[in-house]
Amino acid sequence: MTTYSSEWNWFFNQSHKWVGRDSSKAFQLARAYSDSVSNRPEIFKAHSNSLFGLLYLKLNENQASVKPFRIAAKQYAQSEDSLLTGYTFRNVGLAFAGQGQLDSALDYYYHGLSYLDSMKAPYFYALTSSEIARSLFALFNFDYSSKYFQNSIRLFLLDGRLKAAAAALHDYGYLLASSGEPGFLPISERASRLAFQEGDSLLIGKINAVRALYYLEQENTEKAWPSLQRAQRIFRGVLNDDFIFVIDGLVAEYYLQKDEVDLAIFRAEEALKGIVNQSLTGFNHTRTKQSIYKTLFTAYLKNGDSKKAVSYAKAYKEVVDRLLRESNTNKIRFLEREIESANRQRQLKRAQVELEYREERISLQNKQKFAYLIVLILLSLLLISGFVSFRRVRRAKIRLQEQNQFIANQKEELELLNFNKDRLFSIIGHDLRGPIGNLSSLLTFIPNEEDQVSQESLEILDLAQNGLLESLNLLENLLVWANDQKDGSNLHPKLQDLNSVTSSIEQLYAPLLSQKKIDLKNTIPKNTLAYFDGNSIKTVVRNIVSNAIKYCPNGSIIKYSIEDNDRLLSLIIEDNGPGIPDHILAELDQSTHIKDGKLMKRLEGNLGLGLRMSRDFVESNQGSMKIESEVGKGTKFIIHLPKAKA
Repeated sequence: MTTYSSEWNWFFNQSHKWVGRDSSKAFQLARAYSDSVSNRPEIFKAHSNSLFGLLYLKLNENQASVKPFRIAAKQYAQSEDSLLTGYTFRNVGLAFAGQGQLDSALDYYYHGLSYLDSMKAPYFYALTSSEIARSLFALFNFDYSSKYFQNSIRLFLLDGRLKAAAAALHDYGYLLASSGEPGFLPISERASRLAFQEGDSLLIGKINAVRALYYLEQENTEKAWPSLQRAQRIFRGVLNDDFIFVIDGLVAEYYLQKDEVDLAIFRAEEALKGIVNQSLTGFNHTRTKQSIYKTLFTAYLKNGDSKKAVSYAKAYKEVVDRLLRESNTNKIRFLEREIESANRQRQLKRAQVELEYREERISLQNKQKFAYLIVLILLSLLLISGFVSFRRVRRAKIRLQEQNQFIANQKEELELLNFNKDRLFSIIGHDLRGPIGNLSSLLTFIPNEEDQVSQESLEILDLAQNGLLESLNLLENLLVWANDQKDGSNLHPKLQDLNSVTSSIEQLYAPLLSQKKIDLKNTIPKNTLAYFDGNSIKTVVRNIVSNAIKYCPNGSIIKYSIEDNDRLLSLIIEDNGPGIPDHILAELDQSTHIKDGKLMKRLEGNLGLGLRMSRDFVESNQGSMKIESEVGKGTKFIIHLPKAKA
């Protein structure tokens, strides 16, 4: 019943809470829900009618509940909700069964069962099956009743509905006990265990009552009495007068079997008076009246009161005759219904076969027409596609010739531009590198003693020398980069000594190191072999050492060291200079991942171009470079190079 909304559940719970205390309040809530769904889809109106039917059913106003249930079932059927349709037809059957109209009840039970699926809704299917079984039992159709009871018990147990299974087991046991069929005691024991497990005291009382009836029919008074006492205690505890009268009738039969005739007569007449005064009907009370008449007839016969014995014998005979007539009539009616249902099923099956055959022929014809149409469309499309393709190929050939000519012209222009660019860089390298390098070398020979040159002049000379060093380094980087761009990947990696690279850089900057009194320590052993391109790695080391000399104060230390890892050789260049601020390091790292013009413009003004080019060279050598720096303490460059060819 998943179609029910939370709103319906709220109204249902509230109205059912009030129905036992104040029925007007319950129906007021139901009408409020009906008003709220007046403009909603049909299924909500079905919920509303179902709610009214359930309230009437709760109040035992069975006749009043039939109409809203019928309307709700029709609305659920129109909404194509099979589960709720079948469940509501079952409720219509309950309403008719409450009025004693078992034939009408069975019709609606069967109709509801046709909508329910035992796989998709086992609980509601089993509920309806058990109601059919009870109605057939009351109509003395024990064979079919037994079949439906067994089916409902199996489904209840599969769905985990132990309380419902216990009730169905009890009813099935009552059927076996009444019809004299074997197997009552195991069924009764199983029902009793489940009822005790679920805490259903009323059902436990019913089970004990039926067990007492079974033992009395076996004339086993010793086993019948404990069951009678338990049932009596339970029914008096729950104040259920209907079953108390049934128990009184069984107690009367017990006293009769014990030859306590006066007690049997007293209990039997009290039970009969209660049933008559409260106008109790139904299968159980009819059977109880039959048993009481038989008990009174036998008891008065034993007491010698033949007049009363005859009157109760007549009453007993009338009940038996009526039950037999009803039993035979119901059996005939049930057989007629079965025959009619079988005929209807055969007609329906024949009509269904004819309909399937007709639909199959129509479907085959439609498929043939559709196939012809598809073939015609495909042929047309093929012709159109061929013509369009032919024209497209012709246009593509003409366009391709034009593009090839354009590409050839562009190639000639690009080759001319590259030739001019290479000549320009060659002129710059030749005309600028020599003068700037010579000027930088000459500045190193100017004495820096304070008695010969003023302090201000020394500072100016330092600035000039740093500027020339930066310009020379920038020019070298620019020429290396241009050469790399001209030749593409112009690397020639091989296995060679790292010590030779670091030593050559030390010789290159020896005058400047001496002037700034910077100690360059080279702790790399000779023949420390790694796999790299000599020119590119020499440029990387030169850039790092040049920056260190430039930014480190006089008297600083620059140190080469080496770390030998598993497959990599790590060249470490560290200084104790001013360090690189974190934001500059972040921008340097960022500049390797994104092409940000403004960012590169900021970095290339100081150390960005050289370090970026250095990182590119290291990565081109299948290595990596890492920078660690702390302001005021120095900077460490870690260059990882492979120890062998990858």
